Amino acid sequence: MKSNINKKKFVIFIVIIGVFTLSYFSKKIINKNRQQLIRNNISKEYKGIVTNKKSPNRKGAKTHFELLTNQNEKILISPIQSTLNQINIGDSIYKLKNENFIIVYDSVKSERMEYIYLSDKMKSEFENNYPYLIID
Repeated sequence: MKSNINKKKFVIFIVIIGVFTLSYFSKKIINKNRQQLIRNNISKEYKGIVTNKKSPNRKGAKTHFELLTNQNEKILISPIQSTLNQINIGDSIYKLKNENFIIVYDSVKSERMEYIYLSDKMKSEFENNYPYLIID
């Protein structure tokens, strides 16, 4: 009887350790993939005119802009919320290569705005791992 209880406790212990281990490594993988996605977005360069505000799903908030680039290509961009709120359809956007900023031109002025939000920890990681990226 006591042996069965010990076996159950051992199995429960192994399952708990497995869950924590899996959680830890999945977070590492997700963080690495997120960094890769952010680095790829910061590395891009494009120029275009905002033609539409879009949502990735039908009921969600409009968090993406559709740009018509100089090469007649339609691309979607998703800047941080504070930048998103200041851009209007018809504005021109210029994204410099390897910079975490976009320059937004309207009929009156141009303004440099942050493109992707990076926490202080992520900024530090990017500065150490990708010194060619301009993030501040």
